[in-house]
Amino acid sequence: MCSNFEEQTIKYLEDDSNFVSAQHIHRYVHTEYFSATDTNQNMFLPVSELEVLPPESLVEGAKHGHSFRNIVLKPDQVTVAVFNEFVKSGGGVYRGTVRDLAELVEGGTSSFCRMSKMHPKGPIKSPSAVVICVGLGARFIGGIEDVTVKPTRIQYMRLRAPWVTSGKTFYDTDNQANFFAAPLGNGDVSTSFSD
Repeated sequence: MCSNFEEQTIKYLEDDSNFVSAQHIHRYVHTEYFSATDTNQNMFLPVSELEVLPPESLVEGAKHGHSFRNIVLKPDQVTVAVFNEFVKSGGGVYRGTVRDLAELVEGGTSSFCRMSKMHPKGPIKSPSAVVICVGLGARFIGGIEDVTVKPTRIQYMRLRAPWVTSGKTFYDTDNQANFFAAPLGNGDVSTSFSD
């Protein structure tokens, strides 16, 4: 089931008036095919231009499918745009190493801000938000210690294929994606497949 956060994110990205402009986003038609008789409806996000595929449009082995308008963010551009908007709105970035989130909550950024590399706003006693991008490190940071985080093995390739203008996903009988391809808007295609 999609969360309110996911719905708001999709609505935000579909609105051209925000700072993440059309130059940072590639929109394309994506088609998904399902081999399972039933699908878990909770796995679907609210997408625009959703269209159920008629049986004659299905590929071999598919029981049903649908297409929709999808959005791909261009990470190199979006990261810069989001960062610039964050700073413009008064945000600050402090980089450091902590072993436990309590160090930030209790001591703010002063525990790892060196005076020579001090942020122009100075150390923060208690941050309003902490963005954590540690991946597998989430297993070992005090205050997070998420032992459910595990590495996954996925075959991923980025191919140069400017002629690919639509995306496809094929799901097996367990509703697991075993092939995925998405055009990135710059002539490259992101694709993955399972063994």
